[in-house]
Amino acid sequence: MVLERNWRWRHLEIDLVTWTPEGIHFVEVKTRRFNIQAPPQENVDKMKQKRIAQAAQKFLMTSKGLPFSENECFFDVAAITFEGNEACIDYLEQAYIPIYL
Repeated sequence: MVLERNWRWRHLEIDLVTWTPEGIHFVEVKTRRFNIQAPPQENVDKMKQKRIAQAAQKFLMTSKGLPFSENECFFDVAAITFEGNEACIDYLEQAYIPIYL
């Protein structure tokens, strides 16, 4: 279930916040035309991961996030590569663990 799209708090943003029976997912969506240089998920570097983790903390303190604050938190990346009319989607569940940042 999608809880939020493009959720913002000051300078922080989360592309998607979803919930599954396993827990709450904070999803960063990265897109690219063609996969010439590097996969889109490589743009989710340590600094970006840290900012998403900060945003997730803020989200969980809001009225919308509070009911989910006791759930397991997952940080996922949806990497989308467009080639012509085709789209290749790689969904990387639990792409990183913020505690190690």
